[in-house]
Amino acid sequence: MIFRDGPESSRRNLMRLSGIALVLLVSLVSCAKSSTPGSLTSGIQGTVTVGPHCPVVQAESPCPDTPFDGKVRVSDAGGGVVAEVQVDPTGAYRIGLEPGTYVVEPVLDSSGGPPTATPATVVVQADAFTTADLSVDTGIR
Repeated sequence: MIFRDGPESSRRNLMRLSGIALVLLVSLVSCAKSSTPGSLTSGIQGTVTVGPHCPVVQAESPCPDTPFDGKVRVSDAGGGVVAEVQVDPTGAYRIGLEPGTYVVEPVLDSSGGPPTATPATVVVQADAFTTADLSVDTGIR
C-alpha cells in the first residue's frame, strides 16, 4: 500500500483502511459464538435433585429427594467452563450450546466432602436438547 501526500491520496487511504476495518469487523461477528445460552436450538436440559434426606427410607415414611438450589456448570472436553446457569425452583435447567461433547455437573462446595455429585458426559446434537438429569448425594445413610 503506497501512501502519498495530498487530499485525494489521503481520502483513498482512509477508504482503504475503512474497508479493511469493515472486513475485520464482519469476520469477527460471523465467527463469534452466541453468548445467550437460551438462544440456540441445541443444548442440555434436565433436573437436579438432592437426596437422600433420611437415614432410612421406608414405604410408610417416604423421604423424597428435593430440587437442587444452585447452579449447573458445563465444561468442554478440555475442561474449560463454557456456561453456568441457575436452576429454577423445581431444580430444572436448560442451557443452549453448540453441538459437541460436554461435561455437566452441579456446582458444589469444593471441600471434597458431602454433598457430592458425579459429572455427566453429554453429547449435544444439532437442533436438539439432550436431557441430563443430575443428582446430588447428601451422604446421609
